[in-house]
Parts: sequence; structure tokens; C-alpha cells
Amino acid sequence: MKKLGLIFLLVLLASGTAYSQSIGAFVGYGQSAFGDDVEEQANYIPVGAQLLFGTGGNFEIGAEVSYAVVPFAFSMGEDVGDMKVGQLYYGAMAKFKFGTGGGVWPYVRAGAGLYTGSLEYDFTDEINEFGFEDVEMDFKSAFGFNVGAGAEINLTPNMH
Repeated sequence: MKKLGLIFLLVLLASGTAYSQSIGAFVGYGQSAFGDDVEEQANYIPVGAQLLFGTGGNFEIGAEVSYAVVPFAFSMGEDVGDMKVGQLYYGAMAKFKFGTGGGVWPYVRAGAGLYTGSLEYDFTDEINEFGFEDVEMDFKSAFGFNVGAGAEINLTPNMH
């Protein structure tokens, strides 16, 4: 399977006349799916880069990396403290853009890849007095999926 993927990528790269390539940066807004209760969900802001290959139409595939510059943050209660989850993601993605061009391209996307990150417990002074210390630890890397929607904005007539 790895050989097939490598062959596909090499053919895609070698076919510059049939396919388009683009490199881009992005910033986003995300929400966790750690629990069913909306009040337990947290928001984060990722920034990242993408390398995309397209057919000249509205479909693109590629690779991306992102880092949560504003990590997920959960309150464990005002008497206990806060928990923050930082995230680094390396993955592959597919994007379908709607419309025929112009200044804005709305899109839907899906991806899969390797998630890694860190966890930080920041206890209140009252909890620290009981012998609990603030904790920072790294996560084991894990495979995961993501979906999203957004819009590309045309910066110049030749870039989007």
C-alpha cells in the first residue's frame, strides 16, 4: 500500500501540466468533540501549512501540518483549576471547493493523520496546598480523523 501511495504521489508531482500544486498557510477555529455536553467542549485556534495538488477543477488532495497556538482549555471547577490540551497534527486531506472562482471559494474538507500534543493541569493555590503540583506531560501520538468547512480568499488574481 505504501508503494502504491508513493507511485501515485510521484506521478502527481511529475505531471505539472495536468495538475496544479499550491502551498498555503491557514489559521482556523476548532471545537472539541471530547464530550456530549456542549458545556464540556472547548475551542482552539490552529495555524498551519498545506501542500495541495489539484486537477484544475474543484477537488484537491494534499498534506498539512498544524499547531494549536491557542490550546483547548477546560475548567475543572473554580476550586480545582484548569486543564489545557495542546495539539500538533501531521496529516493528509482532501478538499472540495464550491463555485467557479472569483474572490472566495467555500469548501468542505476531510483529513486523517497523526495527532500528538501535551496536557497541562494548572491547579489552584488551595489544591497545591494539599500537596498537588501543577502537571505537564506529553501525549502518546495517535491516529485520528477531522472534517471541516471554510472559505479560501483570493489574495491576488493569480493566488488563492
